[in-house]
Formats: sequence, C-alpha cells, structure tokens
Amino acid sequence: LREAEIRRAQKRAAAQVEREQERLRALHEINKAITSTLDLRAVLYVLLDIIEPHLPATSALAVELLNRDNGVLEAAACRKFGWKNWRTVRFARKANFRLYSDKTPIVIANVQRDAAGPNQSFFRQHRLVSFVGVPFVVKEELIGVLAAYTREERRFSTEEVQFLATLADQAAGAIHNARLYEEIKRQA
Repeated sequence: LREAEIRRAQKRAAAQVEREQERLRALHEINKAITSTLDLRAVLYVLLDIIEPHLPATSALAVELLNRDNGVLEAAACRKFGWKNWRTVRFARKANFRLYSDKTPIVIANVQRDAAGPNQSFFRQHRLVSFVGVPFVVKEELIGVLAAYTREERRFSTEEVQFLATLADQAAGAIHNARLYEEIKRQA
C-alpha cells in the first residue's frame, strides 16, 4: 500500500512539473510573439492562441479593451465564440469594479446569478456561467481585461488565475504600444 501511495505522489509531482514546463513555454512564446509586432489584432490573437490549450474547459476567451472616451470595456478579440455576438456586448465599469479599483483578478462562479453584473440576459442566452477576468495594467492604469468563461459552473484554480495574470502582465505593454502605434498611424 505504501509503495502505491508513493507512485501516485510521484505521478502527481511529475504531472505538476510538466504543467509548469508547458506554462513556461507558453510564457516564452507569448513574449516572443508580442514583441515581434505592433499590430494590435495580431498581439491579441496570439495571446488567445497561447491561452486556449491551457484552459481547455473554457467556452469563450475574450480581450476587452477600455475605451478611453467613455470608460467602457469593449470587445476587441475573442476565441471559441462568435465575434458577431461578442462585439455587441459592452462591459460597464461598475460590473468589474474590483478590476477597475484594485486592478486584481476577479472570479465569478456564476455570472448569470451575479446580482451586480450587467449582461445577464446575454450570458443566459449563450449559456456562459463561470468567469475569470484579469486586468491589463500599464503604469498603474487599467487598459483592458482578459476574460475566460465556461458553460458549466466551476472554480478556476489559483494556478490558472496566476497563469492568466502573468500572461496579462506580459501582454499589457505590447497592447499599450500597439494601441499607441495605431493612434499615431491614424493621426498621420
């Protein structure tokens, strides 16, 4: 019995090491990809491409960027969900107050039952249930949110949230630079 327990513990440890190595490879890939372009859409979709295999249970992945004129988070890119549907959603500032004020990740077990949340009819219609959002922060200012949704209620692990937060930290500067570049191109 003792040997079986030891083998199980070794397998769990080996699986944990493998997951960490995969995440390190993903961090390296995102760093390489986002520093190679100033195209905003390319940066956003590379980010979502890298996240997708690490959160296989998600039903939707999205990047919402803050519109500086009206303070509303607007859909900028999505995966596993129709863009036509996603871009119609506006995420009110009050809905993600903790993201705005504390600039910390937020996990909601059921967005359909979240009394403070907007868009409940949208979430019900598309059967989106659990949510994790991590902020993109540049110079202490929120510029957007990386969001993941599931169709079944689940708790995102601390490990998953930390991984998303690390990716968001890496991508924030690239997103900021790409937006500045687009703005300069428009003005020229």
